[in-house]
Amino acid sequence: MTERTPAEVRRLLRVLLNAPAFVPIVEEVLFVTTELLTNVWKHTDGRCRLTVLIAPHGVHVLVRDYSTDLPVQVIAEDDEECGRGVVAVDRCATRFQVTKIPDGKIVTAFLAVGVVRVAVDGGREGSDRGPGAGA
Repeated sequence: MTERTPAEVRRLLRVLLNAPAFVPIVEEVLFVTTELLTNVWKHTDGRCRLTVLIAPHGVHVLVRDYSTDLPVQVIAEDDEECGRGVVAVDRCATRFQVTKIPDGKIVTAFLAVGVVRVAVDGGREGSDRGPGAGA
């Protein structure tokens, strides 16, 4: 297992997602991956395993860590610097879920190819909300 910086992970994902079908979701995949990894580094002991599964219909980003504390979706105040990550990931992903396992959890975000996600406020939001999805 190799340790990677967020920048290295993003560069690698850009290479993996270079097919024309994935161009519309590359930035969202990079954002979601970075947010999930940042949460691990900020809120756990930092040990994790990132798995990215690329399928014809979209990209699955799974981050497994060793903390049993579940992520919390909060609405941060305008002047707060933290507290928006989980909500933002949930809004970018077609499906977002957290699965508890005996010695930690697996946080999974799925980003579908070809799904237009527009919210009333002009942000991106999905119509296909899976288990564990909030917002």
